[in-house]
Amino acid sequence: MFSIEEYSRECKKCNKNKPFRVFKIHQIQMLKLYKECKPIAESIMGNFNKSAPNGRERDPDRQFVSLLSGLMAERIIIDILKRIIQIFDLDIEIEWDTPSEERDFDYDSHTDMKLIFQGKNEKTVEVRSSLPYAHNLERILNVYFDIIGPYTTSYKSLESNKDYYGRVLFHVPGQKNITAENFVKILKNNNLTSYFVGGASNIDMTQKGESISDKLKMSNAKYIGIKPITYGRDAFELISIMLNIEEDNLTQHFKLK
Repeated sequence: MFSIEEYSRECKKCNKNKPFRVFKIHQIQMLKLYKECKPIAESIMGNFNKSAPNGRERDPDRQFVSLLSGLMAERIIIDILKRIIQIFDLDIEIEWDTPSEERDFDYDSHTDMKLIFQGKNEKTVEVRSSLPYAHNLERILNVYFDIIGPYTTSYKSLESNKDYYGRVLFHVPGQKNITAENFVKILKNNNLTSYFVGGASNIDMTQKGESISDKLKMSNAKYIGIKPITYGRDAFELISIMLNIEEDNLTQHFKLK
């Protein structure tokens, strides 16, 4: 299903003595998620705003890739969390707010998923995904990309703060323009590699977050984020606080230093 990879933390504000650990998703799992999420994306395309965050109308093909990759990113994190919940025998349920063709999509109130502890306490999780095309993943983590937190756009006037923000990258080296047709070709040819790289808590966003709207070049949109990704929490650090597991127990299970 997945393997663990470690990268250096090179940003000025990072703890350079600690590796940045990510989950790399195996291709066979990605193909499975593609088959499961593609029909959902096709069925709900009509319910989504056709405008990009800056207010311009999106190309339908690019909108479909964005929607499909977003659904797959959510499933990646859900499946990893479920696996760890099972390993440690935790009393935690995951509620996935799967969009439906039968109802309009509410951008202001939507939450990607909820963690329900012992059937009572709830924690909200938002998942952000991107398709970086730079070749060096270490540079992507340490320089080019951010952990995206709350944002407002031309069609989303309000977004409630979530407890956690997960970050997934679909690494497509050298592929700048991803279409629905070549997305699956790249995936089947093993030229797309998916990573759950970590993320941040709402408290992290308050303490470390800053405006990244100019960097994303999105007029009429306001984004808060932590930059770069390695200034946030790696996958193990994020899972530890999300599921209330000692980080050492996670690293010991996966036999990491």
